[in-house]
Amino acid sequence: MAERAAQRRAELEKEEMARQIAEDDERRITGGIRFLHSLKPYLIEGEDDKVILPEDCLTELTQQDAFGRGALTFQLICKSVTKEATTHCGVREFSAPAGTIGVPQKVIDSLDVNIAEVTSLSIKFVLLPKCTFAKLQPMHNNFIEVGPVKMCLEENLRFHTCLTVGDQLTVWYRGKPHILCVTEMKPDNKGSLVDTDVEIDLELSEEYLKHQQETNKAAHTLGRASPSDSAPIHTQPTRTPSPAEPSSVFRSLNESTPSSGASTGFTDHVALLNLLKLQLQDEPSAQEKQNVVAIKVKLPNGVTKVRRFAHSTLLQQLFVFVATELLQAQCAEISQMRTVDSILSSVQLSTRAPARSIRYADVFHEDIPAKTFADAGLNTVSELVFVSLSLNS
Repeated sequence: MAERAAQRRAELEKEEMARQIAEDDERRITGGIRFLHSLKPYLIEGEDDKVILPEDCLTELTQQDAFGRGALTFQLICKSVTKEATTHCGVREFSAPAGTIGVPQKVIDSLDVNIAEVTSLSIKFVLLPKCTFAKLQPMHNNFIEVGPVKMCLEENLRFHTCLTVGDQLTVWYRGKPHILCVTEMKPDNKGSLVDTDVEIDLELSEEYLKHQQETNKAAHTLGRASPSDSAPIHTQPTRTPSPAEPSSVFRSLNESTPSSGASTGFTDHVALLNLLKLQLQDEPSAQEKQNVVAIKVKLPNGVTKVRRFAHSTLLQQLFVFVATELLQAQCAEISQMRTVDSILSSVQLSTRAPARSIRYADVFHEDIPAKTFADAGLNTVSELVFVSLSLNS
């Protein structure tokens, strides 16, 4: 009898401990704010992730001082017979009819549901860690058509409160939508985008990877290895470098982690181009006239491209620009090159009046101080730069 009572006490203590752990986890997730509702969704306009809630939700959150926690973030769950989908969102306003929730298209796409078939969405107040890293995967190869990748991504993400792995983003460029999926995040698989610097990495497109799988399958069927068997694709996170880190412009692109002793590098020019575009800093605004030079770059194919740079900009940016244009022009001379370093090392820049020659090694070497456009003498109103390629570099 005593043994049974002791066993029962042990079970109760175990249950109590489990309950306390669950309560602690819940407090960590919600900050102690109790807000959980099931609401009928309806579609609202907008490319952001902010929902519209009823007015009584504002009262409920205010009474618990939820606004004292910073930007409001919520977990959204859509349950069906076959699956349970989760994403996270912010709030735009509190003007929805009672018992309903206004949901923008981005949130619907991220939940992968037909809103007409959804009777209710579960919404819960949660605290999210600040996102520091996100990897995005374009669905299609035509994302290469997006010129200012960095600017377009920043423009899209600045309207968002948070991200979740599995979310879908739509980036518009020249009237065309480009869909990207969030495939990886740090430090968690969900996070806030408010008041944080986020490092963005672009993965190879889903369309390209499917094509590569089909190519590999066909190659193995024929009894030979495909190129990807000997040179795995590795992509590294990219970010806009600071003046204090001139070498980081290329280091994040050139370095890759060896795998099984195989040579590494980028085997896809589409991914290479998108990563270079992320590194290309924004041009000075049209209103900026002082200390700005317009560089006219004449490519080996005879095409001339123009871009403006501040005199204080690091000269590596000119090589990033040239490499980007060479890839976009599908220059035959670099078609067999498989790394950023091999492309950049082949580039030679020259001017005629006065005669100057600038090589990649002249501006990118740990033992050489970082040079700006002004340091290189490219500090007039306009400069014509000729591009040649040395395939023996």
